[in-house]
Amino acid sequence: MERTFRDFIDAIAPAPIALIGGLAVSARTEPRFTRDIDVAVAVADDESAEAIVPELVTAADSMTVLGRRVAVATIGHLIALKLLARDDEHRPQDRVDLRALSVVATERDWRRAASAVKLIAVRGFSRGRDLTAALASWRAKSR
Repeated sequence: MERTFRDFIDAIAPAPIALIGGLAVSARTEPRFTRDIDVAVAVADDESAEAIVPELVTAADSMTVLGRRVAVATIGHLIALKLLARDDEHRPQDRVDLRALSVVATERDWRRAASAVKLIAVRGFSRGRDLTAALASWRAKSR
């Protein structure tokens, strides 16, 4: 996986991307196993680009992951994406990732997550979920 990751990052550079998913969570919390590499790519002309991709890529922090400098989504954006993807029956890892992210989240991260879930809803990508309520509920449970 490390070689694949490095080759991928080298090949896609300097595209405006941010690492998301398991590797991003691992970069910001305790490392965990993942079988894939998830990235968000900011594009100006794709109407179907997911919810908050331009904001996510712009706000991402440069970090070293598996030996390469790469933009990694912020904790707040990762929380928002995990809430969007969460399905406890089919994707139990999202709940585990949310717990890990909640442990390290600052007040600023929670504000960014709140802003992100609102933006996801405004842009019509909330998949019929009330992400603002889901975030409030998750945060209350994680205190």
